[in-house]
Amino acid sequence: MEHCCPFPHNLIPKLYVQAGHDARNALLSGGSAKPMSVIPQSRIRNRLLSVVGAETYARIAPHLTPVELSVRELLVEPQAEILEVHFLEAGLASMVATSRDGKEEIEVGHIGPEGMTGFCLLHGVGQTPHRTFMQAAGASMRISAHALLVLVAEDEALRQLLLRYIHCYEVQLSHSALANGRYNINERLARWLLMSQDRLETDDLPLTHEFLALMLGVRRSGVTNEIHVLEGARLIKARRGRIHILDRMGLEAIAAGCYGIPEEEYRRLIQAPAERMGLLNSPG
Repeated sequence: MEHCCPFPHNLIPKLYVQAGHDARNALLSGGSAKPMSVIPQSRIRNRLLSVVGAETYARIAPHLTPVELSVRELLVEPQAEILEVHFLEAGLASMVATSRDGKEEIEVGHIGPEGMTGFCLLHGVGQTPHRTFMQAAGASMRISAHALLVLVAEDEALRQLLLRYIHCYEVQLSHSALANGRYNINERLARWLLMSQDRLETDDLPLTHEFLALMLGVRRSGVTNEIHVLEGARLIKARRGRIHILDRMGLEAIAAGCYGIPEEEYRRLIQAPAERMGLLNSPG
């Protein structure tokens, strides 16, 4: 019986043509078009790949390629066909929205080892007006878009997991809108620093004033002033191109209501179920 799911089967034939009939047959049989070394799931740091079941991981692993990602590297180009997806292992990626005339832009979301790029593919959308680039260097497990689409169409558990992640990202996006509309710059800066620390898993954040201005949608001089306020409260220590977190609890107190709900939703839907099942790998 044919499996029915709301995924972009209309995109798959086009991608099969690009990959060739040999790759198509290999994907459908659960194999790989080219022999590749398989990385054990126990070595995976990406949360989504860590929590999939063993059978699902065995199917997806042959299609994963470890790659290093440099600062400013473009992962998703605006209005261009998405041909590959990155499951981040380390580092920090930023999704940025840009005005039609290109004069205004603001970061609308973070992606770190908890997530993936190019997830609009799972809604049957092959391109996006947003760009996604690496703000802090790192690494990922890369998979071709066509391989992921085939795997998701065949694996209900994988489909549900990735849809839950997309929901969590949408919650993050909605709270960014809430923060931008109802909270002051100091509160928003505290929120973004906490979100960056969550994903980079270190107190020493490689964040420039330029990037912080992009995150907050304000002038660089405004960011500098707010950093001085947080430094004066002994919550952070700023150096050239870096922010060192001194007091996380203090930042949480300042961020108040604009931080925490998206993180709680991720824990509820992805992290907590995996911990109960003993699936989640500890970082390190």
